[in-house]
Amino acid sequence: MFMTFYNVDMEKAKNINDLLEEYERMEAIIDLFFKKDVENKELEELRRWLTVSINYFRRFQKVLSTLKIKDEKINIKEAEEKEFLIEKLYLLLIENGKIRSNQKIKSINDVEIDKAVIGEPIFVVYVNEQNIDLFGNVITFYMVSSIFNAIAEDIKKDENGKKKLLFSDTDSNPMYRVYSGFLNKKEAEKEEKRVINKIEEYKEAKTLEEYLEQLREGIV
Repeated sequence: MFMTFYNVDMEKAKNINDLLEEYERMEAIIDLFFKKDVENKELEELRRWLTVSINYFRRFQKVLSTLKIKDEKINIKEAEEKEFLIEKLYLLLIENGKIRSNQKIKSINDVEIDKAVIGEPIFVVYVNEQNIDLFGNVITFYMVSSIFNAIAEDIKKDENGKKKLLFSDTDSNPMYRVYSGFLNKKEAEKEEKRVINKIEEYKEAKTLEEYLEQLREGIV
């Protein structure tokens, strides 16, 4: 009988708030009829599923509020598909978190750097602008990226004379990037200057997958 609660039709909800209220109602009904100390694996799984869902949609609402996106314009099915992006925005914009990416950066453009650094380890911090399409709203987003364990491999110039710095790394000390995010360019530029004083905080950053696991366990 417990499994019937899983059959919530997301598309019937008019907005995220409706969906959240439905999940909270279901949770209240379960708590009313079943004590929490009752040992039942299926019931425990249902409670956990509801808790994870409720917490996710509460985070979702905070992201919408921060980005000034109206809830009633959200397609519920699309909201489910955007979960990974919503969690990322929540960590960056609400929690002011730093996220680690193990994807290697091969180069960055438009840099002022001396050839004397070629072949040497180098720590790089830069700001780049991104446009994110979220439910029909184009959000301009500024990422402050710090590259760790990079080795300056070469400097090349494009046809406009701008320099491109190429990176390499070693198997024993692989390169990684840590980034934070801002909606305001000036705030991002301030953070860019502060990174060197917060370097341990950036070094300790976890991957998005690790943060998601913590979110679902209620740790973050």
